Amino acid sequence: VAVKALNSTGGGTTSDILAAIEFCIENKDRLNVSVVSMSLGVSTQYANNCDADNSLFALYSQTIQQGIANNISFVSASGNEANSSGITFPACLQNVTSVGATTEADAVDTSYSNSAAILDLLAPGTNITSTYIGGGTTELDGTSMATPHVAGAFLLIRNFKRLENGTILTPKQIENILKATGINLTDSRNSLNFSRINLSAALESIDDIPRITFVEGNATGNTSISSRFVNITTSEPLHRSYVEVDSTTNYTMSGSSENFYYNITGLSVGSHNFTVHAVDSTNNTGNSSLVSFTVTPAAPGITLNYPTESLVVNSFTVELNYTLNETNLNRTWYTKNSNATKISLTGSNGNNLQNITFTKAGRQVLSVFANNTNGGVGSANVTFFINQSFNITQWTSAVSTASPNISSVRIQDPTGGTLTGNISADMNFTLKINFTTSGINLTAHNLTGLNTTWDFVLIADDDSASFVSDIGDAIGTGPVDYVHLKNFSNFFNDSDDYFGNVSLPLNASAYNGIYYCPTGNFSACTQISSCSGEFNETSSTSCYNTSTGIARVFVPHFSAVFGANDTVAPTITMINPVNNSIINFSYHVPVNFTTNENSTWCFYQHNAGTAVNVTGTTSFNTVFNATSNSAQNISVTCRDQYNNSNSPATVVYFTINDTTAPTISSLSDTSTTSTVRITFNTNEPANSSVVLSSGTTTTNTTLRLSHSFNLTGLTEDTSYSYNITVCDRLSNCGNTSGTEATEDSSSDDSSSSSDSSSSSGGSSSGTASATAKMTQIWETLERGEQIMNVASVKIAFTRLTLAVLNTIDSQVTVSVESLLELPSSVPAPGREIFQYLETEETGITDVDIGAVTINFRVDNSWIEENSIDAESIKLYRYTDAWAALETEFLSQDTVYAYYEAQSPGLSYFAVTGGKLPQNVVAANETGTNETGNITDLPNETAKRFNFLPWLLILLFVGAAGVGFYYYQKTVSVSTDKELHGLREYVRKYRKQGGKTEDIEKALITEGWNKNLVDLALHEVEEPHEQHDKLQEYISKALKSGKTKKEVEELLKRAGWGDDVINKYLK
Repeated sequence: VAVKALNSTGGGTTSDILAAIEFCIENKDRLNVSVVSMSLGVSTQYANNCDADNSLFALYSQTIQQGIANNISFVSASGNEANSSGITFPACLQNVTSVGATTEADAVDTSYSNSAAILDLLAPGTNITSTYIGGGTTELDGTSMATPHVAGAFLLIRNFKRLENGTILTPKQIENILKATGINLTDSRNSLNFSRINLSAALESIDDIPRITFVEGNATGNTSISSRFVNITTSEPLHRSYVEVDSTTNYTMSGSSENFYYNITGLSVGSHNFTVHAVDSTNNTGNSSLVSFTVTPAAPGITLNYPTESLVVNSFTVELNYTLNETNLNRTWYTKNSNATKISLTGSNGNNLQNITFTKAGRQVLSVFANNTNGGVGSANVTFFINQSFNITQWTSAVSTASPNISSVRIQDPTGGTLTGNISADMNFTLKINFTTSGINLTAHNLTGLNTTWDFVLIADDDSASFVSDIGDAIGTGPVDYVHLKNFSNFFNDSDDYFGNVSLPLNASAYNGIYYCPTGNFSACTQISSCSGEFNETSSTSCYNTSTGIARVFVPHFSAVFGANDTVAPTITMINPVNNSIINFSYHVPVNFTTNENSTWCFYQHNAGTAVNVTGTTSFNTVFNATSNSAQNISVTCRDQYNNSNSPATVVYFTINDTTAPTISSLSDTSTTSTVRITFNTNEPANSSVVLSSGTTTTNTTLRLSHSFNLTGLTEDTSYSYNITVCDRLSNCGNTSGTEATEDSSSDDSSSSSDSSSSSGGSSSGTASATAKMTQIWETLERGEQIMNVASVKIAFTRLTLAVLNTIDSQVTVSVESLLELPSSVPAPGREIFQYLETEETGITDVDIGAVTINFRVDNSWIEENSIDAESIKLYRYTDAWAALETEFLSQDTVYAYYEAQSPGLSYFAVTGGKLPQNVVAANETGTNETGNITDLPNETAKRFNFLPWLLILLFVGAAGVGFYYYQKTVSVSTDKELHGLREYVRKYRKQGGKTEDIEKALITEGWNKNLVDLALHEVEEPHEQHDKLQEYISKALKSGKTKKEVEELLKRAGWGDDVINKYLK
């Protein structure tokens, strides 16, 4: 990205260069600017830092300091006057890295390179191959050639460290690195020693140790494998890498560049660890963290060959066929249907056969286990089915014995007949269980014999105190009639289609609610609704009906069903106030509590006073206001949907001890010629009073949060101080103060102009004679955007928008005050000043603020009377130095111009402006120090070509940095705009009859450069690519009587090269 700062012939003023620097700073993020290289200078050399030599240099210094604060480096050529005791501007500025030139023999080039004790670095500057304006390259000498070497080194060092470990080096750190690692050379003219940059040594000096990242599979953990694969990547290419195992043995890793790996083998059973060491090309060694892991014994391999999964066999005896893969076998065993009993097998390594006898038909789960002498255990499982008849009477008897409350257990065939004795396992059946105590009947439909684990004894319960307690704790409801099948899924797999129903002994109306629990997790029990008709295996939602006169509950699967007749009151858990606590505030004291079941109505009483309803279901929140510092209590009573309420009430005891005064926020004061209006808020209801310095007191005795006072009958144009006092209901009082001035009826509030337009002093030229101050107070400053409106015509700021990073739970105060002059410790910023301002804050710092958006306005009268360019107005902020803030012109009406600026924080501010350009003939802006004219650096000469003189400011984006390249020229001119203005002057006086020689004499007497006057008088086009215009000019000039020699001289003065001139003069 190129930024043009000077005109096509290479000349201009320092203000153009300053604008280019400001552009780099303001666009540093968008364009990724990190280094600015300046190959330019002025005609004067300086032995010492020149920051304070004049106001122009001071402004440059402040602007560059702003860039340094944004971590931008500035590198500048020392100049080519062969001065041994002084360097040019801007290289002489303290925060600019100055660069001298060396020869091909690696010595200071004393034939042109400026030198002084303040010179920072040297770099090659003689016989440097550079690009050429007409195309191709040429060889050049000069400190302008040395400077880009240093700028590039700055950028490479900065980028190297950023990529290596994320560190962003400061400009001073980079400069010191280059000084410390460079080749020491002595300037023979003054015996001073300087460092010629050595980029390789500089990079090696900051080369960090390699950082190691494990690819995957290297985390701490256990493994049953006796090897471990280690795979790493590193932050830089390595010379070598090795892994240290168990802190004893090192193994060289394979790989290259940034990727290395090694497979650790032969690991014994037990604990192990490893560390990876990475060595780069400069022998910097990085070490990984210690990785620990455990090798567990490898388990024997077991393969079940028979029976196969889901196989149906027709015998109680099954030949188990299995294969063991273990040479160090210790023991082999099996279990049936998840039974804890272990039955030994006589297995060995290889294939094994053994008969196993089962006693029940139906579903069977067989598990085979084996361990080895190292402690490793392996297992394998298979599920199969035995289709064989068995004695059902024995099973029903076992169930009745296991659950004494069961009166009968029946297995029915599909026609409803009861099965006894031996039955076939492949039939479908219905299970019916009746309970003696409760009268509950349970039925499970659509069961299949093969899918039933008949080896499992079903356990049913309808009378358990622990079940009642568990249900009450889980859902706050007491079960009356219930049945709980604790392990039905072990008897019959829930994934298979079946359904059930439970007949409770009473009609549904006898219960407060009927509940279904699908699992043993009783907190999942839900109240169910009534339904009509029957239930089947495709139904998935539980319900009940009363078609038979009792409550019949239908369920998709079994766990628990119960009817509840809730007589249990809600359990209340108090959250706030905490029992036996001390509370140090009295306004909006929270009352928070929860209940273990839905509550239709809750109320609380404060100190046994009036009952106050609180809305909610299971969570309740409200507040109360205490009226005294004393021991107090809150009692809570709740009622559930069945009219059960807690008695006695739940009570908490606490003490109110409020000694904190109300805090004041959003304070605002405005005025007319005879009235001051003060408004503010308090964080709790308070009485308030305002006392003016005149002795007037106004009081409001109504407790309120918002306060407003109109103080009338005051003297115009008078500053009044005031004191605000606020007291809460417990007589805790606080106060704050401020100052406000009444308006001057003789002045125009909308204008605050002054005759003064000087920018060299420390006073403000755009404010009225009196200062003004506004303050805003926040009791708590919430995270996010917080706005302070500034309602005073005496203050340029109209609004501050604070980007608060984190909530501040304490009082925060921000004040804005217009100043007539700056404190003596603060220098003037060096521009035209409309107003100085100071912001003060308590309870907050710049660290708490991400940014401040400042809206401000400037009187049009000040802009016009002081010849200010409205679009040049900027807001400056002072910390250690003045820094221009990013300022945007918003709009302009008949009274004000409006702006918005972005600031990183609060401090002193200055609203500044720049002058409109002066008449082009009235002042000489070329070749004089007063105008800050930028000239060439002499002796930047081409070895093969005499090419176009020009200056180009080039921004290197990303990898190249920012560079100012400056080439040879023989004529110093002002900007194109000034040349155009001078030509207009010449045309004007020619029309009035002025002679060319008289105009020329007048301009030279006025101080204009003769070469520039020639350009204006003869209207020679500046160099450009439109050669047709050049040809047209030559033709007209020759026709007017000029000789080829005269035309050639004029074109050379304009900067055209010999090759182009010769081409079109032929």
